Amino acid sequence: MGWLGRHLLRGGRYDVRDRRAQLREYVARGDRLVAFLTAQDDPSTAQLRERIDEAHRLLERRWTRDDLRALAVPVSAPWPSSRGRDAGAAALAYADEGDRLIADLNDIASALRAVAEV
Repeated sequence: MGWLGRHLLRGGRYDVRDRRAQLREYVARGDRLVAFLTAQDDPSTAQLRERIDEAHRLLERRWTRDDLRALAVPVSAPWPSSRGRDAGAAALAYADEGDRLIADLNDIASALRAVAEV
């Protein structure tokens, strides 16, 4: 049973397993994004790598709610948004795929942040 099912069965209470599972998913999605940006030689890779390295460290030790809230701040693309590109802003060849990967990371960050608020 996944974390949502356990959450519903316990009447809204999360536990360490839930947070750890979400943090693992955050790390996996972050690693995919870092690998993608590295392959593109994107200059924003180093900053994102620091955040994902911190997520790896949190998995190896205990964390606080503040650690999770700080980690789960949404990531912004360092290129123009899809709206900006539609309006004529210069687009990187990999921006659409990068946007998808960033959205994936931000989805789990939002869930992780919500659990940290409980």
